Amino acid sequence: ELGDIVQGTPDNPVNRLALEQQLIGQAHHWQGELDRAREAYNAALEYQPDFAEAMWGLAMLEWSAGNSRNEGTSFEKVRQIGNEALELAMTRLERGVPDFKAHWIAGQILHRMAMAEEELLWRDAQGLDPEELSAQKAEAKVQYKEAEQHLRSAIGLNPSEYYARELLVVNLERQGIHRGAEALEILLEGQDLDPFNKGFATKLANRLAARGQFRQAMEVLDRFEVLPPDHRPWVWHQLEIMNNHYRYDEKFAKLIKIMANEPEAAATVRGVLTHLCWTVGQVAELGLYEEAEELYQLVAAIPYDEEGSYRRELFLEDFYPVSYTHLTLPTTGSWWCGGGGGGGGGGGGGG
Repeated sequence: ELGDIVQGTPDNPVNRLALEQQLIGQAHHWQGELDRAREAYNAALEYQPDFAEAMWGLAMLEWSAGNSRNEGTSFEKVRQIGNEALELAMTRLERGVPDFKAHWIAGQILHRMAMAEEELLWRDAQGLDPEELSAQKAEAKVQYKEAEQHLRSAIGLNPSEYYARELLVVNLERQGIHRGAEALEILLEGQDLDPFNKGFATKLANRLAARGQFRQAMEVLDRFEVLPPDHRPWVWHQLEIMNNHYRYDEKFAKLIKIMANEPEAAATVRGVLTHLCWTVGQVAELGLYEEAEELYQLVAAIPYDEEGSYRRELFLEDFYPVSYTHLTLPTTGSWWCGGGGGGGGGGGGGG
């Protein structure tokens, strides 16, 4: 049963009905159903008033609600409810029993509260005197440091937990560029524990590439080549890194290899599809107009599904018009809506 899988400490067992409602609330929250999430979190607190996870869920609802209304987060509400959740988590830790969840919750709360302090600082900076500015900056630094301590304790209790490591990496990087090496080490340790975790791999590869270690970044992602084709979306991260570092030759070679050896990936994997369409315009930007036209015809002929057709249309329309003055392009067929002269308002976007 649910309570046999997720339990509290021996002297503070989790109410199973509370846990059920908290998980329901979390699922609704992930789906963007904020009112239903709030209802479930409140139900969890009715079953167990000291349930820190549910209280923190309510705080994060305030964060999400502010963002969804494009009004900015209600930081004051986040801070108020977050402090209540933090107090509940710290009460659990005061019992002296190792408690991964309590450390994890405390780390999340303190990190988010530090972010809120920074947001309030940026918002109100003009109305604060130098002493108030210094005090708020110092408060945020203290909260980031306290969050780091709790996240490290959580990882010590559950070393392979991805989300705790991910947040610790972000936490260290927000504390300053001088903590970047430590953040990288956290990801390297995570990769050693879970070599095929896409989160560890992609975040590690991105940071290695940013540090100029392009080849090492590619090697981190190459391991996914041994997985079945339905795991190929991770190729997108390689293509992104190649693109962002202007390794067009390697990017083109990889796309050609995929089209030759795994045509189903070219047609169904979103990241590969995007880069195929994007590449048409990039080849044209290099002045290789005949080659761009040949690639254009190949990409246009791939039998995509409905979403694929939309993305092909979007990217060909946005990135290929650079060659319009040099080529006469076909304008027929349901996959082409831009016409031969100017490219429509596809809107662009990344992979």
